[in-house]
Amino acid sequence: MPSDLEGVIRVRINKKADEDTAKDLAVDMDGYRKRFPDIRFEDFAVSHSRYSSYPKLFYVEGQFHEYVVYINPGEGFWYTFSVALGTGETPASEAELAAFRTVTSSLLAMGGKAPAAQVPTDFDSALAAADENLKSKEGEKYDVAFARKAGPWISRALAGCTKGLPASDLGPFTVLVRVAETGQAEEVLVRPETKVALCLKPSFAGAKNPKPPGPSWWVKVVIAIR
Repeated sequence: MPSDLEGVIRVRINKKADEDTAKDLAVDMDGYRKRFPDIRFEDFAVSHSRYSSYPKLFYVEGQFHEYVVYINPGEGFWYTFSVALGTGETPASEAELAAFRTVTSSLLAMGGKAPAAQVPTDFDSALAAADENLKSKEGEKYDVAFARKAGPWISRALAGCTKGLPASDLGPFTVLVRVAETGQAEEVLVRPETKVALCLKPSFAGAKNPKPPGPSWWVKVVIAIR
């Protein structure tokens, strides 16, 4: 880092000394401050549904942009993952970030203790919960806050996900997001599973949302492409 492999998503397995992955990231950031006095760091939205994730954008304006996330599968595994994407002088596009999130969310640790099996929530049950949440005043208020936060990045992501697709692939679809108390998405469901819906789904999984009124709060987003 910075990488000569612009536009290539790299995945690496690293031997870990302890469980403090945030400290490992901080050490790397300190090293880059010494090498690049003008370097800047920014958070960006990417996460893994099962493992702790520590993302950071390293960049120097006009020189390089490196998107990195460290992933710790937890105690019982001797390693961490790191996923990196270099985009050169310009920031990553929404399509590149969507691909980055897809790769990140697909990682599965093996050779240690297995994560608990997770059965996806039935779509109709999740939809009923989202509709029920909207019946309360606090639910209505949260729905507005969620839309205000998500609207801008959804528009940008849709531009990348719809590029070059025929009109027949641009039908409406519904997204259901189960939001944790921290604002992190715990689960994302889409119906119907169109090309655009499946492209957009990882972006919802990695987004940082407002903190909901309660735990495991279901939100409904209807996407109609114009």
